[in-house]
Amino acid sequence: MRTRYRSTALLACFCTVLLIGCAAKTPITSEKDADSLFSSATDLQQSEDYAGAEAKFKAFMAKYPESDRADNAQLAIGHTQYYRGEYKAAIEAYRLVPRDGDVADEASLAVGDAYLALGEVEQARAAYQGLLEKYPYLNDPQAQQAQEHLDAIDDLEAAAEDLRVASPESRDNAQFYLADIYFSTFQDYSRSIREFEKVYIDYPNSELADDAMWMVGESYWARASEYVTSEKISREQQAYVRLHRMIDVYPQLVGLMGPKVGIKPHWPAGRRGDRYELYYAESRRLLNRFPTLKDRVYSDFLDPDYQAALGIWDELMRKYPNSDAAAQAPEKMAVHLVDLGKLYYNLGLADFSSVLMRESMRFMPLPEAHIYLAYYYADARTHVRSTYYLTRSFQHIGEAQKLVPPDSNLASDLKQLKSWMNYRMRLEALEALYYSKLGKQQ
Repeated sequence: MRTRYRSTALLACFCTVLLIGCAAKTPITSEKDADSLFSSATDLQQSEDYAGAEAKFKAFMAKYPESDRADNAQLAIGHTQYYRGEYKAAIEAYRLVPRDGDVADEASLAVGDAYLALGEVEQARAAYQGLLEKYPYLNDPQAQQAQEHLDAIDDLEAAAEDLRVASPESRDNAQFYLADIYFSTFQDYSRSIREFEKVYIDYPNSELADDAMWMVGESYWARASEYVTSEKISREQQAYVRLHRMIDVYPQLVGLMGPKVGIKPHWPAGRRGDRYELYYAESRRLLNRFPTLKDRVYSDFLDPDYQAALGIWDELMRKYPNSDAAAQAPEKMAVHLVDLGKLYYNLGLADFSSVLMRESMRFMPLPEAHIYLAYYYADARTHVRSTYYLTRSFQHIGEAQKLVPPDSNLASDLKQLKSWMNYRMRLEALEALYYSKLGKQQ
């Protein structure tokens, strides 16, 4: 009996351990599934597939209603509807966010924004005022934004009144001011585009027409920058980047791009199998596979809003060539392209980043572009041991030195770059010496 009892006890013990083990595995699997579903929905939202994102977030809510991120998913559902202009549906979604949740205040602020987008100003005021009553000392970021939005509503109403009663010669100022409120305070870039356009369309002779055109571009650029650039690029974009990297090394390959003034295709004339012949053959293969590459420019591979910004700024410089905005445009465009290039670089797309850095120099050479290109060519040399890449890296360091102000943050970055390059050079020299001696010993 005792033996049987022990067996039963052992069996019970074994079952208990087994059940505990099974119970421990289930939440881990569910958590991974929840993470995957939530991440998938977030990716769709960032890529502006709002309908797809909404469906994924709703699926998450249905499957994991007790999740710690259920509040965030419900808030995101409202955002996807807001971005599609479905403001009434967004308000209903925001109000489903639990009032005691971590994102309750964000939902309250979003309700006010949605009412404002509908033009229901008093409802928006009430939503914002609710946050101020909850945080009378403005000790909350959402309450601070609510106060800013309330002040902006007053400013919008004042600007609208000025626009209504102002004399014809001063209405352009009121219109510009109204547009700037949407841009600066509400970050409603779609609305700011429409309002800034009215300045140079309705008042083409206004002194603010060039500034308004510039701000339309800024609105497009800001709208595109709200979302993280995708880490995936198309095969044609990869081919474009690869082709231009080879042209960067051998400029004579540009002759393969079609009839260019003063440029003829340069046929390989060296030893068979040398790098130029290989690049020549690869360039022809890429152009045969993607014939449209001949007509492509770098901006074709950017978000449509980035393209729109670059287009409107180009139009500005042609339409108002003697304006202050046109005079400042090249530097500002170069800065924007460098910032975008840094984003691509940090996403691991260094080759396309280098294209943007080089394009920025067509507008104005900036030290940051030279610094990033120096790093790029140094990294490229890691994969292809060529003096060309080393030379280009040091060339960009030299150009950056001419442009970097002393005692600036960029001067510190440049000093760090030079130290890194010197370290790499010493390390490569030691490696060469080691392998040379190893070869002699063998």
